[in-house]
Amino acid sequence: MNTEIPEELTHYTTLGGLMGILENNTVWASNALFLNDKSELLHGFEAAKLAVKVSTADAERKWIKAVIEELSIIEDDGLADAFITCFCERHDVLSLWRGYGATEQGVAITFDGPKIARQLRKAGSYPSKVIYAEVTTVQKFRTELKKEIAELREWEDDVGELAPDEIKEDARKIIAKLLPRFKHNGFRDEREFRFVVHSADDASVKFRTKGSVIIPYITLPVGPKLPIKFITVGPGSDVELTRKSVERYLRAKGYKNAEVRSSKVPYRA
Repeated sequence: MNTEIPEELTHYTTLGGLMGILENNTVWASNALFLNDKSELLHGFEAAKLAVKVSTADAERKWIKAVIEELSIIEDDGLADAFITCFCERHDVLSLWRGYGATEQGVAITFDGPKIARQLRKAGSYPSKVIYAEVTTVQKFRTELKKEIAELREWEDDVGELAPDEIKEDARKIIAKLLPRFKHNGFRDEREFRFVVHSADDASVKFRTKGSVIIPYITLPVGPKLPIKFITVGPGSDVELTRKSVERYLRAKGYKNAEVRSSKVPYRA
């Protein structure tokens, strides 16, 4: 899939997250089951279950059957193979500040979009522009599913009929690729891009705590220099002091040209 990357992509995180990114030149990609709002994944999952119930051409049926079987497994065991890091086209969004402002100071790192996308691709992820839909989600999922199956059929025409295990693995990859792309229309203002790794070696998976859960994640190397354009400090108890502290930290890390801004969004915790 050839996804057009916007000129700027913004990653929302906390002060601690900002320091972790700059100290280690890595971005964290969390398991899809542990997104901030689990309903995000369920929205795509419910659409997927409806999308595969429609009749399809004979040539597609073995792939649809494999997808249905994998959806059943995922419903029980979770989407273990998809790891996601999220970006937005907007750098000052109220809903996202609310997500980070409840317990910690939020910041938004705005990158040169094409440059950070190239670095993330080198790290093994691929960009996926989120599709916002409500009534039409099933139809849009069905359209994207048909595109994926068409590509696999072309591959099979070139290399010969695939074995059942290969079809099963491809079906799981399709699901891991498509489910994170769909989000409820109520989040449209975020204009989100996700970078997805649809499989990860067990040895590379790490764990962190958040609230009452232990979240699996992987790190994606994006160094040695990050293409930061500017940083926005979210609402907080002393935004100006926070802004100055971030500015000093950036200079110490060698990012002398990256501007540090304060959020313009009116916010109440």
